[in-house]
Amino acid sequence: MEPLLPITIELPPPGSRRRGQALHQQLRTAILDGRLAPGLALPGTRALALACGVSRNGAVAAYERLLAEGLATARSGGATQVAEGVRPLAAAPPRWPRACARSRRRRPPPAPAA
Repeated sequence: MEPLLPITIELPPPGSRRRGQALHQQLRTAILDGRLAPGLALPGTRALALACGVSRNGAVAAYERLLAEGLATARSGGATQVAEGVRPLAAAPPRWPRACARSRRRRPPPAPAA
């Protein structure tokens, strides 16, 4: 049987309350990393729930969060897809030097008394 997604999803052990959150986070990360290409049809919630060992409600909630974040699109009666125009994130955002991060805006010196 062919895998549902071109990524491996690793979830907390069964019985954990964070399985649905972990599913959402891994799908989100895969979309932002570019591992799930724009336009890719995501599996149905029943199939995803069965394959990942989560409740269907957990799979639906994960998809709803992706929709709310603009990372996925859905049509009534159609497949949920990875949204077009989602740009993969850079490997790491540029970091400012510590001196810039800690600098404070300095006030000008007081005017000399006349």
